[in-house]
Amino acid sequence: LQTWARTWPRRRAYRRYQRAVIALQCALRLWRAKATLRALRLKARDVGALKDKNENLKREIDELRQNAAKKAAEQTAAVKTEAERLRGTVEDLTLQLRSEQDARHAAEVARDKAANDLEAARKLVETTKEAAAASVAESKRLATEAAQKAAGHQKALSAAEDRFRAELAKAVKQAKGASSAPPPASGKPPVAPLSGIAAMFPRKKQPAPKPLDLDQSTQPGNVVPGGGDTRGRRKSASRSPREAEAATALRELTAENRRLREALALAQTTAGLNSSTPASGGSGLSERAPEEAPETSLPSNASPQRRRRSMSVARRRSMSPPPSSQAAAASGTASPSGPSP
Repeated sequence: LQTWARTWPRRRAYRRYQRAVIALQCALRLWRAKATLRALRLKARDVGALKDKNENLKREIDELRQNAAKKAAEQTAAVKTEAERLRGTVEDLTLQLRSEQDARHAAEVARDKAANDLEAARKLVETTKEAAAASVAESKRLATEAAQKAAGHQKALSAAEDRFRAELAKAVKQAKGASSAPPPASGKPPVAPLSGIAAMFPRKKQPAPKPLDLDQSTQPGNVVPGGGDTRGRRKSASRSPREAEAATALRELTAENRRLREALALAQTTAGLNSSTPASGGSGLSERAPEEAPETSLPSNASPQRRRRSMSVARRRSMSPPPSSQAAAASGTASPSGPSP
């Protein structure tokens, strides 16, 4: 008991001290808990704000994503449109390049063809020049030969004309004497011996004597190249056989002379055309052709009479020599006794 009494104040003080410490520790723990709770409440408030902020950020992110998707779709559509436009431009440029290549190739082909045509034209011009030179030489040769033949035939024609005039005058005198003399008893006219041109032809059966036309229609100057006198062919029936034979021979010589004159005129015309042809070849003939074409060209509905008339006119024009050759022939064939028939 004494020991317990001695130790009790100390134990009581210890218990008090222990209770005070526990109370102090509880107060500290309570203060700490209150401070922690206060901090947690503040943190809870901050968490709500953060949640709201997170929600706002999520909404903004969604809007940004939607805007980005729209922009991406728009950019994709624009890129597709631009790609289509660029593809069309590339196709157009490709077609243009192909067309330019085709045009260049066609131009090269045309240039080669033009060069070949030009070379062929040059060769043709050279050949035409050679042919024209040969034609001119041949025309000159033919003209010279025709002139020589025409001169010989003209001499023969002049001699035949002189003989015919002499025989004609003799025949006229004999006819005048026969008309003034009495007819023979047999009733047949006297037969005179043939001489000159008439001796070259066989004697035919003589018709009954008819009155002789003593006018000037049978003179050499009035005999036309086609035969007969200037008043028609009916006067030839009143001629004697010798006169008919002489007229026939004269007509043959005249026709031969006319053919020679036509050949000479044609040769001279050809020589003149060939000499007037320019160096390019053949343009002189082409220039003359349009001038002569209207003479024979007729419409398709022309009448047959008009066609025959135009053909006869063209034939006479083609057969008649030019005035210069006619004047030369007239000056070369004029005889002292008078004009040639």
